[in-house]
Amino acid sequence: EMCNRMSETASHGTNEPFYGDVSIAPGPEGTEVLLNAGCRVCCVCRDRVLCCDTCFHVSEQRDLYCIRHMHLKGIYHTRLSRFSVDELERQSLRLREEHEKMLKSKASRGKRRTVMKQIRRVDDAKEAVRTSSPQQLQ
Repeated sequence: EMCNRMSETASHGTNEPFYGDVSIAPGPEGTEVLLNAGCRVCCVCRDRVLCCDTCFHVSEQRDLYCIRHMHLKGIYHTRLSRFSVDELERQSLRLREEHEKMLKSKASRGKRRTVMKQIRRVDDAKEAVRTSSPQQLQ
């Protein structure tokens, strides 16, 4: 989820200018807030995501989602090694459900391909966790 400052900005439909790794967003009472956006990208499409430092550091997994991919939050993750087999199984199931919805709604081939690629990554990670010894998991 976006922090209040970011959701306010997004709801106004403003396109905040990027200056290198810093963005300017409207702050309270007409002020401007500088936001560091260096490594803050959507984990699905790699588009930049505005996120204040506080919200970024509170997020334990640091997987961020742009508005277009917010529906994949909780099921699409960059680093899969931190999940157990059960968690990976749930992700795989939910990703497959999402893929089925995309087939019914005739979503673009690129979107379906992205989800299928993640399903394969999750299944590979699941297999790696199952076949690895307890010492390798730490």
